[in-house]
Amino acid sequence: MHAFIHSCYVYRDDLARYIFNRGLYLVLLLKRGRRKMEASALV
Repeated sequence: MHAFIHSCYVYRDDLARYIFNRGLYLVLLLKRGRRKMEASALV
């Protein structure tokens, strides 16, 4: 039982880390995309 609870905690931490990394990646992607749009608007 204890091992099951422990694996749930580990899974949750992995999931949180995955979501965090994913969110960070999307934010960087959006910033880059916005910069590209601004650059193309200047041209």
